[in-house]
Amino acid sequence: MKIPDPVSPGCEGVDLAIGQTVPWPTNEWTVRSPDEMGMDSEVVEAAFEYAFRPEHHTQALIVIRGGAIVAERYGEGADEGSYAASWGVARSFTSALIGIAIDEGLIEDVKVPMTTFFPEWIGTDKAPITLRSVLWMQSGIDYLSGVEPSLLPEEDMTCGLSHDVLSASRNNPVESPPDTTWFYSNGDTELLDGVISAATG
Repeated sequence: MKIPDPVSPGCEGVDLAIGQTVPWPTNEWTVRSPDEMGMDSEVVEAAFEYAFRPEHHTQALIVIRGGAIVAERYGEGADEGSYAASWGVARSFTSALIGIAIDEGLIEDVKVPMTTFFPEWIGTDKAPITLRSVLWMQSGIDYLSGVEPSLLPEEDMTCGLSHDVLSASRNNPVESPPDTTWFYSNGDTELLDGVISAATG
């Protein structure tokens, strides 16, 4: 469907749902069927069936096209009001918040030691870790990320399944010196959460 007039600048040529002038955000979500938005309903349903296979551990799946929700489904016991792990999305937002805090003078710069925010690390093997080390996922702190939980021993799931993931992350052992090894770590992102809390109150 073509965009109704008037069209917001920058959105020319983008297929939007009827009544939409920007893809997002809007005051409320528009809901349309896949067919209304030029999508094959059977293909969408097949995608949902694949996503919600038990081995995929899917929390939720929402398909959006042209600013409209065309399909959504949630895991057992969940709905649109449930909390869900955002994983990689949170990394981008968290890093952006660190940048804002630096711009506002709440954090000096990325070279500050993490002991500024976690004073209990002073005098430990975590003392050399800087904020930049954590932002670049080079803290050297041991944290298994992206591994199927059923394949891990119980102690390796502590951080991901803990109700207090920040405490689990800040207490994990150091595996290598900071800035020597890159590792896609959920734990480093959790540490940034603690930095923001400590810096902004």
